Amino acid sequence: MNRQRFLVFAFVVLVAIGGSSTYGGVEAQVAALESRGQFREAGQVLSGALTDAALGETERKQLAFELDRLERIRKDYPLTKGKLFGALQEAVRDLTEREFEGWIAEGRFDTREIDGERRFMGSSVNNLFFRHAELSARLLPPKDTAKHDLANWETCVSIKQAARKE
Repeated sequence: MNRQRFLVFAFVVLVAIGGSSTYGGVEAQVAALESRGQFREAGQVLSGALTDAALGETERKQLAFELDRLERIRKDYPLTKGKLFGALQEAVRDLTEREFEGWIAEGRFDTREIDGERRFMGSSVNNLFFRHAELSARLLPPKDTAKHDLANWETCVSIKQAARKE
């Protein structure tokens, strides 16, 4: 038992030492802002920290990664409540606003609070049918998906090009 207490104490000390650095302070501040949905402010903190000339290479890469991660999360949750409802109306036969509100209350959609607004994951419509097979009878025939398919392909190409640059 004494060894366990020592290991816990050593871990706490190491975390405290690591958290006392400027980088650790920035990381904690960004994590707190992100958990409150304040992505814009978190990005500003990271951008400001990246201008510090005393920042080491490893810390700079980590902060740049965090900034990129925040942007990717934003892109994963592009839909407002209104846009999601519109997309669902095109996919679900006889969908009512009341039913939609019920689905939100039940937690059927992946959401994040981003800059003061509840945002929904871009794959929410597809995920709804995947997670709730009973809705498949209400699935409306898809519209022409050529534009969407082209956008997906262009995204894949840009990701591949960005990966090659690194």
